[in-house]
Amino acid sequence: MFPFSQPAWKSIASSKQETRAKRIDAAVTTLSKEVGSLDAKDEEYLRASAAEIVRNISEGKWLAVNVAAAYIRRAVRVQELHNPITEVLFSEAIEQAKALDEEFQRTGKLKGPLHGVPVSIKDQFDIGGVDSTIGFSAWSNKPAEKDAGAVQAIKRAGGIPICKTNVPQTMLNFECSNPVWGVTSNPWNAAYTCGGSSGGEGAMLAADASALGLGSDVGGSLRIPALYCGIYSLKPGAGRISRQGARSSNPGFDAVKVTPGPMGRTVQDVKLLSRVLFANVPANGFEGIAPVPYRD
Repeated sequence: MFPFSQPAWKSIASSKQETRAKRIDAAVTTLSKEVGSLDAKDEEYLRASAAEIVRNISEGKWLAVNVAAAYIRRAVRVQELHNPITEVLFSEAIEQAKALDEEFQRTGKLKGPLHGVPVSIKDQFDIGGVDSTIGFSAWSNKPAEKDAGAVQAIKRAGGIPICKTNVPQTMLNFECSNPVWGVTSNPWNAAYTCGGSSGGEGAMLAADASALGLGSDVGGSLRIPALYCGIYSLKPGAGRISRQGARSSNPGFDAVKVTPGPMGRTVQDVKLLSRVLFANVPANGFEGIAPVPYRD
C-alpha cells in the first residue's frame, strides 16, 4: 500500500455510508411522490403501541402504508441526529405495506398478529439482499441470501422490517460504535451512549422511529440498551428463539449462548413479539428448539 493512501477499511466504510445515504434519499423522494411528505396523523401513528397499530388497521381506521411512511420519516430524522441505522429497507417496507393493505382490502383479514407494524432489526440478523457486517469492513458487500429465522417469523406475522440497526464491532461491548458505521448516540441526550450491543435498536425505539425491535443478548445486550434508552426488552432462555441466520463474531462458541429477544416501547409489545418468536418453527431442525408457544 502506498504510504499516504487511505486504508482499505476506511474506503469500505465510506462506500457503505455513501450507499446508505443514497438509499435514504431515494426512499424519501419516492415516499413524497407516492404517499406524501407529511400526514396529519403522523404523531398519532408514532405514539401508538404495536398492538394499537394492529388494532387500528384491523378496524379500518389506518392504512399500513401510512403507518410505515410515518415511521420512515421519523427514522430519517433520527438517523441524522443519532446514527442508529446500518442497512436501509425503506423502499421495500413501503412495498410490503402496500401489499398488506391490498390483502386486507381483498380478504378483510389480517396477515398475522404484527400486521402493518414497522420493525427494526439488529444488524447481526440476516435479511436477504443486504449485508450483516456487525461492524467488520471485511464482511461488507457480502449480502445475505435469505432472511434469518426470526426475521422470517416477523414477516409471516405481518411485521414490516424498515431497517437494520447499529452494533459495537464484535457485539461484545456496552456502547455502540464500529469502524464501518460509526457511533450511535442516545436519543435522550446525544452526549451519552445508547448502550450495547443492541444499541441501535434501543435508540430507534426510544426515538419512536420503529414500533418493535429484534435484538439479542449474551451478557446484557438486550437489557443494557433498554435501561439506557428507557424502553423494554426480554432475554429469553437460551435456545428459546431461533438463531438461524444470526451472525456471530465467534462462530461455534456456545459456552455462553446468545439468545435473540424482543424489544419494545411497552411491556405489552414485548409480549406481542414474544408470542410470534416463540411460536416460530425454526428452519434449521438441528437447533433443538422445543416447539413450545408463549405461555400465559
